[in-house]
Amino acid sequence: MPRLFLGLLALLPLAAQNITLTGAGYADPTLLRVAPGQVVTLFASGLLTVLPNLEAHATTNPLPTTLAGISVILNQFDLPSRPVPLLSIRQLPLCALQSQTTPAPSCLLTAITVQIPFELAVFQPLSSPGILAGIVSLSISETNGSSLATRITPVIDNIHVLTTCDVAVSPGAPPPCPPVATHASGALITAATPAQPGEEIVLWAYGLGSSSPRVSTGAASPNPAAVLAQPLILGFDFTPNADPSRPYFNPLLMTAIAQPAPDFAGLAPGQFGLYQINVHVPAYATYGPACPAVASNLTINLAGESSFDGAPICVQPNP
Repeated sequence: MPRLFLGLLALLPLAAQNITLTGAGYADPTLLRVAPGQVVTLFASGLLTVLPNLEAHATTNPLPTTLAGISVILNQFDLPSRPVPLLSIRQLPLCALQSQTTPAPSCLLTAITVQIPFELAVFQPLSSPGILAGIVSLSISETNGSSLATRITPVIDNIHVLTTCDVAVSPGAPPPCPPVATHASGALITAATPAQPGEEIVLWAYGLGSSSPRVSTGAASPNPAAVLAQPLILGFDFTPNADPSRPYFNPLLMTAIAQPAPDFAGLAPGQFGLYQINVHVPAYATYGPACPAVASNLTINLAGESSFDGAPICVQPNP
């Protein structure tokens, strides 16, 4: 059975910058990649709504589809439009504010955290995927009638391992954004409390895609847990301070050798779109220098069909 993280995960907004590079290359870089059920934050400027405390949070289960007068709609192909559940709205001042002054709408960047519907249609065309992606969008609307839309690219998975920059768990701990990897007790794995060889630990992530059975969009995940519907490939990198990378997998290697996989991957009961991944730390591996001499001595990598991410953690070396 999966183990639950003891505590609530509260998303933190990212800091805004005055100059934004939208991208460079040979494809449209503005398309937001999203997977069914993924929790993601949309950043919008130009909204007229100014929240009294510059933030609002959902307090119901299922999640509301309108929060503080703001709503988001998923538009895809010739399928019916779907309202998108909202978890929170935060507004970030972009202008210098004087004491006791309410910021003007033009001075605000609005961060809207939503759950993409599990009903998101993911198409796999043989060629020109951008053609289909161009007609899938999210529309943000206000009660005063103003709205704006952004295109999205539906993908089977868009893995993001949570870090302390995403959630309110000891922010500022070294390295700058360590992953939210926990012991079975729910305590965060750190340099001071490293994982032990052979220990089963838990990683936390968004964007792993559909589950079996499918969970209702906007509803807290059920207990017993719904499991991940597609394969999740596991890999271990013992290089100190290694960044996440895609685990090696040779689809042409048709042998009886099983591809490494987590002990469990599924939606965390009671949470919204949050996956937990149970992994055993290799027991007989040779680990490099112990933390804090290095920031991490094991990176646990996870990969789906269309994305990958990883969790650099500290493991106590065998004596």
